[in-house]
Amino acid sequence: MPSYIMIYKGEATDTADMTPEQADEVMSKWGKWMERVGPAMTDVGSPFGAGLARCDVGTTGEAEPLSGF
Repeated sequence: MPSYIMIYKGEATDTADMTPEQADEVMSKWGKWMERVGPAMTDVGSPFGAGLARCDVGTTGEAEPLSGF
């Protein structure tokens, strides 16, 4: 069976920076989405840490705002 990975592009907002109500709303929406996906989702993913972009010519650049998989 094929496997796929979904990368979240964009800045992430830490739930610690939200009110409890906002964090509950975000997590509720995430949970409902995962329920709709069902058992096809074998790994719920994880947030990324700090990143570093590496350009094809070997120079460094600014990392794309990827927040998790």
